[in-house]
Amino acid sequence: PLLTCRIDGGRDPIRVICDSRARTPIDSRIVQTANKIPTYIAVVGQNERTAELEQHGVHILECKTKKERVDLADLMRQLGALGIDGLLLEGGSALAFSALEAGVVHRVQAYIAPKLIGGADAKSPVGGEGLAKMADALALKNVRSTPLGEDFLIEGRL
Repeated sequence: PLLTCRIDGGRDPIRVICDSRARTPIDSRIVQTANKIPTYIAVVGQNERTAELEQHGVHILECKTKKERVDLADLMRQLGALGIDGLLLEGGSALAFSALEAGVVHRVQAYIAPKLIGGADAKSPVGGEGLAKMADALALKNVRSTPLGEDFLIEGRL
């Protein structure tokens, strides 16, 4: 992936990647284009690998740790200090839960396809530890649903 704008005439976003152990491959398209598109990788602790990423134009943000991963609240503070005050979080279910747990999510956009996968090991859009009781669920407010072809966009604020 490049994490760039695919719209003609659009502007590429600043790319921010959570990579606690700095495992992003040096030959990845992200790293290879870091000199052209501002790219930050949030890590827990510096090492030889972070120095190598920096040599390729990646900006390293050393963050506090939370459960052996990047502390997202600390990352948000650092990004705010850089003048970055809004993010589109695009990631897996563990990152989604971590962001909700850290209280850094203000708006949710969930894209839903009318397809059923099923299975005991099927991935959920929000993973992590989850919440034990329905009473603890995070309720969206001002919810809107928009059909997008066969899919739907569900939007709401926390």
